[in-house]
Amino acid sequence: MGSHPKPSYAESIIPVCILLFGYCFYTYHAVLYPYFYANNNRKAGEAAFESAVQESVANACFTAFCWWVTYLACKHMVSKPLKKAGLSSFILVMNGSWYFFFLGGVLPAMLGLVATSGAIKSGLAREYPLFLLNMISPLAAIGSLVLAFPPPGVLEKVFDVIAPEDDEPPGPPDGYEQDQ
Repeated sequence: MGSHPKPSYAESIIPVCILLFGYCFYTYHAVLYPYFYANNNRKAGEAAFESAVQESVANACFTAFCWWVTYLACKHMVSKPLKKAGLSSFILVMNGSWYFFFLGGVLPAMLGLVATSGAIKSGLAREYPLFLLNMISPLAAIGSLVLAFPPPGVLEKVFDVIAPEDDEPPGPPDGYEQDQ
């Protein structure tokens, strides 16, 4: 069997950086720009208000759940193995948890952007600025991804500890005989 070459640091980070750029682009063009610069003097009805409140509550619960799961995953899958190996640096743990931050922040960020966009388009965000709190999840996701962005070589160092590669493929267990 042929071996696959390891992707370079740039090849493994570029897709995630493009998605991060997409978040920032959407956050500006669909949320911030319409809120501050668009002339939206509509009055929202009772149904739009109730819908926005339900979306906001769902966003808050879903965001809290996803970040809690991300915290547990980082604690048990990154922090504990690094401590056992004697590498308990906070920065190293944050850099090693970067993929978990990404996975745990994608869906809540999208839901927060959708909820905020809906409140802005219906005019509720100008009337009740409290709906802008839905932007906490996308801004927290963007902030955590930027702050924990791993420099070259760090992910390899962390992954060598938490998920070491075996050079030979796993064979059959001891005592296993093949029938011919």
